[in-house]
Amino acid sequence: MLQAQRAKVLTRTRLTSELDDVLPAKLKPRPTLQMAVALLLLAVSLVLVYSSSFTHEFAFSDDYFCLYEKLRNQLWADGFWMQFCLQARPLDALFFIPLMSNVHKIADLLPLRAVAVDYIVCLSFCYYAAFRSIRFAPYQAAALALCLCTVPSFQVWSVWAIAAHAVVAGIFSYLAFHVLQLQLKSANISWWLAPVPFLLQLCAAATYQPASMLFWSFLAISLFDEEATFEQKVKIYAAGLLVVGTAMVLDFGVFLWAKQHFGAAGVLEGRSHLTSDVIGKLKWFVKGPLLDSLNVFRISDSVAFAIKSAAFIGLGLPFAFTGVGRQRSLLFLMALSLVPLAYLPNLLVAESFSTYRSQTGLIVLIMLYALMALFGFLKMLRCRSRVLTVALCSVAVFSAFTAYENVVNYFVIPQTLELALLRAQIGQQFGEHVANHPYLFERQDTLAPSVKYDEFGMPSSAQFFAKQPMQVLLRLERDDKLNSAR
Repeated sequence: MLQAQRAKVLTRTRLTSELDDVLPAKLKPRPTLQMAVALLLLAVSLVLVYSSSFTHEFAFSDDYFCLYEKLRNQLWADGFWMQFCLQARPLDALFFIPLMSNVHKIADLLPLRAVAVDYIVCLSFCYYAAFRSIRFAPYQAAALALCLCTVPSFQVWSVWAIAAHAVVAGIFSYLAFHVLQLQLKSANISWWLAPVPFLLQLCAAATYQPASMLFWSFLAISLFDEEATFEQKVKIYAAGLLVVGTAMVLDFGVFLWAKQHFGAAGVLEGRSHLTSDVIGKLKWFVKGPLLDSLNVFRISDSVAFAIKSAAFIGLGLPFAFTGVGRQRSLLFLMALSLVPLAYLPNLLVAESFSTYRSQTGLIVLIMLYALMALFGFLKMLRCRSRVLTVALCSVAVFSAFTAYENVVNYFVIPQTLELALLRAQIGQQFGEHVANHPYLFERQDTLAPSVKYDEFGMPSSAQFFAKQPMQVLLRLERDDKLNSAR
């Protein structure tokens, strides 16, 4: 019986080999072409999702303040350098200052938002490569990358011009993990290359700490590799802890140096020291950032939805791992341990202030686990690869459409209308008195469906630091002094 089955397998293999030689090239599968099409679809999809951010003239919150500071202060670069160093983000300043030097008016912020979208596309390619490395098909990898790069955090990055380069931290994190993984898989480790992952992760942290936590999502992807052994996964997990821990300690050293050099006057009180209330911090984490992340694409929090998401992940994720029962359980626990690590910078400081931009690493990790739980359920049901492709593409289309709607309804339309209204007031379309004392929005005056944190739906003029800059910039614009200020 066994010999008969072996004969059938050998015959089928021989026939397949012969057909490969006989079939014309145009009828053979073309993985390279498939990859090129998948990457093109991924890039075009993300550009379309975030297209409204760089096709409409507006500024958002800190954009007004930074432009105002640049125009009124000849030493603006020194001031921003100090602020970035006090936040332990010196590399952030090296991206920000050259970009800002070419900004002279509100309309000049459009290219910066286009740069932000380019960075998001580059990061999506990193995720595509990570999923391909664990043997997902090209279209599946593209769909997974699209889902991860359309979560609310990236929606914020696409419209916040002055923070366009924060996504670069995620690209550095991918490079750090990729080099680390190559070194661990290599039989002979080149010791002169050993510091490279540490330096790359330090660059990520020195750009933007919350986005540098995207490192954990790349590490989590490697835990689902069916070809890697359990020992190899434990090894990469331990090495990842060492790399990120070292980078964070070095970055904290940058903060201590900056505080000593510049003084602590420019640092927010809650960010100037580490937390001492560990239990209170963990409770805040569960009720705030984790709740937001478990709502995934929803802007309005729902405890019921978060519980359902957690149950879906908890039930489906174990089936996505390979190995015997005990190994699978340990991999599941390792994956869960990455959840607090993905928000570690904000858990360490005394400040308890959550935003979607600070949740970048966490919300991407939760979205990843939800997608891999879906994969686990389909794997348990022994569904074909084609079913997984259809399911992932459907989720990707939904996620992309939701992101497009959020960017338009919570940022582009409200900010554009707010700017137009203030411009009309200062342009004396409502009389001289209104021009001198324009109506400025408060938080509750949002033109969006709702307000979440100081991001989604938040009127720019409701921010105390943007009230005066907005008026000054529009008065300079009215008097045509912005063009002459170059």
